[in-house]
Amino acid sequence: MQPRFASYLLFHVLLLFAIGVQECWDGLRRLTPARVIAAVLIVAFALVGTSRVGNVVEAQAAVPWENNQFVANFAKSTGINFVYTDTAHPGALFYYLGPRRVRWLHDRAVKQEAYCAVKNRFIFVDDTYHETVKPNLRCLLNGRRAQRFDVPQQLDPPIRRPGRLTIYLVPAARKRK
Repeated sequence: MQPRFASYLLFHVLLLFAIGVQECWDGLRRLTPARVIAAVLIVAFALVGTSRVGNVVEAQAAVPWENNQFVANFAKSTGINFVYTDTAHPGALFYYLGPRRVRWLHDRAVKQEAYCAVKNRFIFVDDTYHETVKPNLRCLLNGRRAQRFDVPQQLDPPIRRPGRLTIYLVPAARKRK
């Protein structure tokens, strides 16, 4: 079972734990020193267990979406140094490609079509789910004849309304004579 799905069982585990604690407590009804030791052990176990669950949840939240790994593998296989993206959450691309290879375009740069002015070969990643400004990609498709690749995404089970992640492989700009 994957750790991120273990959180769904947390309530049930806590319920069983509480029933077990109550049974132990009732069994030790007459022994006062044993009850104190049991209470201390229960609290210590709860503190250690809670911090472990917190660490697992934090580590799981730091792992990026799988489709960004596909983008990174695609970019690495082409040998292209720079990946431009319009996503509002580029952390996953930074994770897989490193912050030096990813050029995160803010809303203003997307509106001004800054990606059209890039002369070298590059990859543009269009993220329809996390974009705040829709990019106009005509300069890449018509002017530069960029190749479009749809990124496969997991749709079952649907965690959220699926967006699209599209890769555009943009060739170098032609030199004017």
